Amino acid sequence: MAIPQPDINITNTPTLLNLSFGKNVFSFYDSNTTGRLMRLEVWDNTLTTQIATLEQYPNQTGNYHIDLQNILQNYTTPNYDIEEGVTYLDVATDESYGFRVKYGYIGTTGNFIEQGIYPNTGSTDNCVVLGGVKPYYELEWDSSDYTTLVSGILGCPLPGTDKASALTDWTITKPLSQLTGGIPSYVTTYNDEVTLMEKRMEDSFNLSFLNKFELNSVNPPPSLCENIKAFRITFYNNDTEISDLFIDNIVSQGGGPSIGVALPADVVYPYDAITFKCGYTQFESNMSGATHFYVSGFNYYGGGSCSNIDLKYSIRNHTKVYRVNIVDDKCNDFAPVQVSWLNSLGFRDYFYFSKRTNEDINIRRNTYERVEGSWNSTNFEVPQYSRGEQVFSQDITNTRTINTRFLSDAEAQYLKYLYMSPDVRVRYDGDTSWTPVILTSNRWTEKTFRKDKLFQYTLNYREAHKRNSQRG
Repeated sequence: MAIPQPDINITNTPTLLNLSFGKNVFSFYDSNTTGRLMRLEVWDNTLTTQIATLEQYPNQTGNYHIDLQNILQNYTTPNYDIEEGVTYLDVATDESYGFRVKYGYIGTTGNFIEQGIYPNTGSTDNCVVLGGVKPYYELEWDSSDYTTLVSGILGCPLPGTDKASALTDWTITKPLSQLTGGIPSYVTTYNDEVTLMEKRMEDSFNLSFLNKFELNSVNPPPSLCENIKAFRITFYNNDTEISDLFIDNIVSQGGGPSIGVALPADVVYPYDAITFKCGYTQFESNMSGATHFYVSGFNYYGGGSCSNIDLKYSIRNHTKVYRVNIVDDKCNDFAPVQVSWLNSLGFRDYFYFSKRTNEDINIRRNTYERVEGSWNSTNFEVPQYSRGEQVFSQDITNTRTINTRFLSDAEAQYLKYLYMSPDVRVRYDGDTSWTPVILTSNRWTEKTFRKDKLFQYTLNYREAHKRNSQRG
């Protein structure tokens, strides 16, 4: 009688889009209950590079459960130069990772018997993780807030009512009826509210988005409507429009892979998330005299019988609209310090600290005792200026304490993750580059207006690099 061979089947997988810092569990069952050793191989999304091999015997119920989080976390890292350079876009190859798995069992000679691939080789999808954090009890990440359902109406891509949010922890919104100053017509026509932020004109600023929309299977949009094709940014001086720009998702802008945007768009964008750099470095000339600006992501117009065939892009925004009010430094403020940190979703968030700032320099000196006198000369003497104890080396560390302005309850909650973030950088007033720092503030205490009335937060840190020092 032939010995039955394993028949390994997938019984549970993580969602195709998940976060790497949290459980990413694949489950399998051997239909023939042989109790044999199974193998799971993790490959990149092209199935050309293998990154891990895991082997496991079944549990008492005949099931195999394999968690990949410790492997995937090595492939989702902060983008350390995201705020450098003058390109408008950046692809999230550091912050996201696409992969597939092969599964099977170990044969009698120790060879791998493959029984399946997930997602299968005929699928256009991959498993994708972003470098964000999930609670310990969540197996799946609910990404519905960060994408939108796109339907097709007369050949035009029509976004759903719930637009895609940026990958940020900032959630403060404001109804259009409460806004002052100019508002673009596409905002007033197709939106009820905006997400409201405040920035200084010289601040660096990025917004990152999932680069994928959900497509309506009943009324599908035209082909190639799966992703953001451009970002729109509109500047105002009070009620007067200064400029209205579309930043194409093409190679020359930092995106791609297409070198131009055809009508209809010719390439489905291959990256899972995309960052729009919309700060002073990229838009210095547009910000001169601006009081506020709007940012949102757009699809292309579609094709076929779409009534907007004279347009390159759809007339409706596909992501939420972000309005940024440009604020001036107050005359009694200290030199502001802009802070950037890795947020809970694995991308960058920002805030500027404008109140009292204290700088300390901590110095640790290593010294030795030098022999007194000129023992190797004709006449022995001890000059008064000669040293006895001498500095051999010094460790010099800059530490600072910075403070916010008075905050709202929502702003206080937003800053909560700053205190937990493992990657924090600061930009001092007048600097064009960022300085990495290590937080020495090891506690965040909830403050609210109800409990504390007017309140601020204080951030303590030391610069990650010591100062160079001469020897004595």
